[in-house]
This record gives sequence, structure tokens and C-alpha cells, in this order.
Amino acid sequence: MIKWPSSPANRFFEATKIFTFALSKDETKLVFDSNIKGEFDLWGMDLPNTYPYPLTLSGQITLFPIFSPDGSMLAFSADQTGDENYQIYLMQSTGSELVRITEGDGYHNEVCQFDGKGKIYYTSNRADLSYMNIFTYDLDTGDHQLLFQEEANCYSIQIFADQGYVYYIKHFSHSFIQSWLYDLQSGEHLLLTPEDVPHVAEDVQFISKYEVLFTTNLYEKYRYIMKYDFQNNEYTVFLREPGDIGGLKVSSNKKWISYIFQKGVEDYLYLLNLKSGRKIKVPTEMTTIYKVEFGQKSGKLYFLGSSAISSENIFTFDLSTGQLLPVTNNPIPGVKKDIFVCPETVRYRSFDGLEIEGLLFKAEKNYNDHWIIWPHGGPQSAIRKSFRGMFQYLLANGFSIFAPNFRGSTHYGADFLKMVEQDWGEGPRLDLLAGVEWLIKDKHINPQNMFIIGESYGGYLALLLHGRHPHLWKGVVNIFGPTNLISFVQSIPEFWRSSMKQRLGDAAEDRERLIKDSPITYLENMTKPMLIIQGANDPRVIKEESDQFVNKVRKQGVRVEYLILKDEGHGFSRRNNEIEVAERIVRFLYSLM
Repeated sequence: MIKWPSSPANRFFEATKIFTFALSKDETKLVFDSNIKGEFDLWGMDLPNTYPYPLTLSGQITLFPIFSPDGSMLAFSADQTGDENYQIYLMQSTGSELVRITEGDGYHNEVCQFDGKGKIYYTSNRADLSYMNIFTYDLDTGDHQLLFQEEANCYSIQIFADQGYVYYIKHFSHSFIQSWLYDLQSGEHLLLTPEDVPHVAEDVQFISKYEVLFTTNLYEKYRYIMKYDFQNNEYTVFLREPGDIGGLKVSSNKKWISYIFQKGVEDYLYLLNLKSGRKIKVPTEMTTIYKVEFGQKSGKLYFLGSSAISSENIFTFDLSTGQLLPVTNNPIPGVKKDIFVCPETVRYRSFDGLEIEGLLFKAEKNYNDHWIIWPHGGPQSAIRKSFRGMFQYLLANGFSIFAPNFRGSTHYGADFLKMVEQDWGEGPRLDLLAGVEWLIKDKHINPQNMFIIGESYGGYLALLLHGRHPHLWKGVVNIFGPTNLISFVQSIPEFWRSSMKQRLGDAAEDRERLIKDSPITYLENMTKPMLIIQGANDPRVIKEESDQFVNKVRKQGVRVEYLILKDEGHGFSRRNNEIEVAERIVRFLYSLM
């Protein structure tokens, strides 16, 4: 009998990632951003044929790909090696050389939509580096025009040509997002919620000439669907679920809506008939849904999703037959699916009685009796049941993982989300400590065998926990995380600064608190070995942020390994870099055991 060899651990990074997708109006073409060849590029499919072909060779993550109304052109945004200075490009949808339509370097540009009348709408900070505002680009003349300008970050979301409106949002912070309609004829702006109080309102969709649906958490804990009749100025609660509702879409015939019910660590995809009230749960095993679109010709639902043991794929759901079919099929080559670890959803009480939910991944093979505490990024984000090659790689190497959704995480209600605002270093840190105590007491883990690893805000929290509670850890890994909140606030992109005061604080006004919550304040306590990962082109946590930290720690004689990724920003756009980091982490951890 043939004995099949076990899969190399780095096979887990061969999983194909899909970042986003777009569908042509006639449903003959689908494009998606993927790292099929190891770097992100735009790929196309000529439906119903589902064999993909490359459209770009940029090696960069593509944002917001959109088709022109006739399907002949594509527009998208892309940066260079992670610097997030996104430029907008045009190309023929069958493939062609790229035409860059935005001018000047150092600006952030996000494409929105073709208006069907020869213009493209996009959002940019080219008029004022401090704020994002909405522009148009004339395809015939090449002229750029500022639609309107406000001292707020305005993002153009959708053009409702039949109704004569542009829908846009004003983003003040992650917990305060307004939805507006801009009347293209009169130039008037209509705020879609009745009061100018902090809340979130998104996902605006017309269901008739004067009626819209949108998701909001106005006056409530969770986001629900509101209906607004702006001819009669009437508001009605349309639909509630016992958790957040997001990703609202309306079919082209206005008969169906789709929405994502977001509850803690999982998503559920639903369809609702606007006339009969009939509700259908889409029978998918995907537990994280990233994007949903209705096919304008067929009425089918297209969606992108993943699960803890399945990488991202695009699916269709036929409402008339109930048939769910994959459009893409991205298994992980050479790896049996039964090797993947499904997490257990766990809950515990924090220091003040607040319930914290998280995911617990128990290594089933090669278990080495060591645990990794993994705080997520954001901080207003969450660990969810989505595929993470890094987690499965660590699990295959015998490390169990505990990833809690501390205060400030998404999909636990508005009040929970706001708890981290201007409190990056106290509440979340104590939630992590309570989780560690729970693990030791309830799961009987060895308190001498714990590492802490985090990315972005999670990397910051890992260093802060090292500095304030060094006795807990064998070693610490910081991936793209800030070390000094004062210099971090002063060096972030300018258009972030209007919201950063609410999210974190002001360098002058909150100096004392920011110093107290900065890992670099506790350097003398950091005695355990560290691995620091930094993207050379990171515009959020600049390289100098990690340089100053590493230099100071090394002067103390502490072991610090420092890996700089020369072609990355604040994240991974290249598979080889992700593999290098994962292998470096495992070598680092095993060197301490």
C-alpha cells in the first residue's frame, strides 16, 4: 500500500485568495482580484465558462473593480508595493494596456462607478490632503471636476441614475457614518437619518422612486434595516435581527433584497421577498461573507465567502431553483481537508463582568503543549470564522491558538464597538488578561508555555502586554503594529487624522494617556525575545516607528529579530512574503522551546 507523505506546512499558503469581484450588467463577464500566481492581479472569466485568465500584471491588490454599462471597459484602483497611494486605471474588459486617469503622486483615489453618461465618479484627497471628496472624470475630454467639497471624508458609493442621485457617506469614525443623497439637478444634499447624532447608516438601496432601504443602528444596539420615504418624510423600521445587518442589496426588478446577518464570529446570508415577506436562508457553508451582488440579467445572487477551513470562493444562488453553485473552485493543493482545524466558539467574563467571545483553535496533530494568544487588528474589527493560512500553518506545527474579540470588536453592538475609542491600552488589554486567566483555569493550559502574536493593532497590543505583563510570555511577535502612539498619530496619512482623534486621541491634548498606552514607554520591562515584522512602504505604521523601537530594545541587550519586507505595506500582497514571515515565526517560536 502506498503511504502518502504529509503535506509541507507552507502548503497552507497556496490557498488562492480572492479580494473582491465585479459582474458585468449582461452577466457575460466576471472579474476578481486574486493571488492565483502568488501576487494579486485582476483575473477575468467569460461566463458561463469559469476558466480564469489574467487581465493585469501589476502584482498589487486591486480595489473596487467596476464595469462600464456596456461591459467594454473596466476601471479600478491600485497602489504600488503597498504605499496606499491608489491611482485609478482604465482598461478594455477583454484585456489591454492600462490607462491611468488620475494625476500626481501622493494622493489616495478610490473609483466608484460609471454614470452611463460618459463620466466616472471617484473619491480622492487631491483637492485637500486632509479630506476625501467626490470627483468626476469625463471619458471624452479627460477633465476632472470636483463635485462638491466638505470638511469630512466623503466616499462616493453609488449613482442612482434613474432617480438622479449620488449616494455617498460621510465617515467621521467607525462608529459615526452618515448616509447622504446628492441631487444631481438641484445640488441639494439630503441626510437620510432624522438626527445628526453619532450612529452608523450605510447600504442605501432604492426600492421605488421615493423610497430607500438602508442599514443603521440609530437609537439601537445593532444595525437594522430602515425604510425612508423622503417624499413624505416617513421613517419605518423594516427588518430587525438579533445582531447586525449589513451588505444590503436590492434585485434589479425590486422584488428581492439580500442581506448579511452578522452575529459575532459568523455571517448568515438571507434573501427576503419585498412583496410576500418570504425569507430564504442561503444554504452555504461559508461563515464569512465579503461581498454580494444580484445578477441584473438572471436575478441570481453572486457572493464571495470563506469559512475557517475553506478559502475564498465566489458562488451563485438561484432563487427559482434553490441551487447553490461555485463559480470559482480554489482548494488548497496537496492538503487533505481533514487536517484543517475548526475553531470552538468560547465565552468568558472580563475584569468588569463584560462577556467576551472568541475563537479557540486546538492543535490536533503534533500538539506541543504551547499556546499562542492572538489579538486581532483594527481595533474596530474582529476575529471571525474565515480562512487564515497563518493559523492553519501554526496549528499544523503544534501550536494552539486563542483569539478573543475584546471590547471594541465589531458585530457585538454599538456600545461594545465604542468601548475602544480613546482607550486602546486599558480595556482591551485587561480583556486579554482575563482571557489568559480563563484559559489557565478553565482549559488547564500551562502558564509557562504562552506566546503572544498580533498584526497591526494586535501587534501593538502584543507589545503593550509584553511591556506591562512580561512574566506571561515566552516570546512576542509584532507584525505591522505601532510602538509609540505619539509618533503614530503624527505620521498617519493626513485624511485619517480627522477620524483618528475620535478613534485614538490627539497627540497634544491626550499626550499623557498616549504615553501611558504606548509600548515604548515600558521598554525596561521587555525582557523576553521579540520578532518584529515591518513593511518598508507601510503608510500607516511607518518604518521609522519600528526602527526606533528595535534600536532602543537592542541597546538593552534584549534579543530582537527584525524583518523588513521591502515590497510590502500594511499587510501582505505577495504569497512569498507571507510564507517567509510564517516560517520565520515558527523558527522563532521553536527556538524558545
